[in-house]
Amino acid sequence: MNNFGDILQAMRPLRRRLRQRDSLKAAWMSLGAGLGGSVLLLLAGRIWPLLYNGQFLAIGLIFTLLLFLVGQLFVWLRPLPPQKLARLGDAYLHLDERLITALELGEGRLQAAPAIRQSQLDDALGCLQRASLPEALPLIARNRLLQIGGVLLALIISAAALFLTPNPQEAILQQQDELADLLESEIKQLKEAQANLPAQADPLLAPQVEELSAELSDLIDRLESARSELSPEQAMAALSEAEESLTNLDQQRLAQQQTLNNLAESLAQSNLQSAQDAAQALQNGDIQRASETLQQLGQTPPAAPAEAESLAQTLSKAAQAVAQTNPQLAQS
Repeated sequence: MNNFGDILQAMRPLRRRLRQRDSLKAAWMSLGAGLGGSVLLLLAGRIWPLLYNGQFLAIGLIFTLLLFLVGQLFVWLRPLPPQKLARLGDAYLHLDERLITALELGEGRLQAAPAIRQSQLDDALGCLQRASLPEALPLIARNRLLQIGGVLLALIISAAALFLTPNPQEAILQQQDELADLLESEIKQLKEAQANLPAQADPLLAPQVEELSAELSDLIDRLESARSELSPEQAMAALSEAEESLTNLDQQRLAQQQTLNNLAESLAQSNLQSAQDAAQALQNGDIQRASETLQQLGQTPPAAPAEAESLAQTLSKAAQAVAQTNPQLAQS
């Protein structure tokens, strides 16, 4: 005697066949959508300089893989309760609602005499066992297979042609990348120069250093703005100004060193020990000590008239020595 459990057991191949068919359908749909999206991306890349062909292809492949995984998870993990499975079996196997009737009888939702109930269960089980699932539920029809294969083949050929043929927009992308690298290099150089300013500066030239630091900050901001906007005109103008600023910075460093050398030579000719000490400090590169010595010398001039006159002559010669390279320092 057959019971309700036998029918549920016999419905398992039907459930598996339905999932296999839906899995195949989800696979070719995800493949078609992914290939179609890749073709559209490659076409867009030929109209606007967005990404390189290889990047578009990688995005398309990732998109296709995600669609495939989501589709397969949905097919194999979605619930397929017995009642829905029975209705699908009746429809595809042409069982005239035998399965859904047997299911309702077995679950007690439909009442009938024991003999009628058993006869209905036996009939449903027999029909289900005799049904040929491959014939009633083919994974894909032959004509459908040809149509899908043709569409997928056309998409593959289109994507391959767009990927392999030269893309004129890639030249623009290459130019933008080179420009971005050049801007990045210039910004790095300017930041390094700005970071080195405090170490290279000395109290005698502090105003010039502060002004130069402000100019470098403004120029760095302009270069970063040009890099974010990728405007060739703005970028080239900013790069030209950056090169000019770096050249001026090198010239100012040379002028600064020449100023200190001239000042050291003038102070070394003085008869005053403090002036000679300042000259020695300048020659040794100890700018801070030289500045402090000169400040003390200016605040406490010698009491003796001869020494005061010698100090005045020394400072006058020092001012003349640095006048050409640093007029502001000479006046101070």
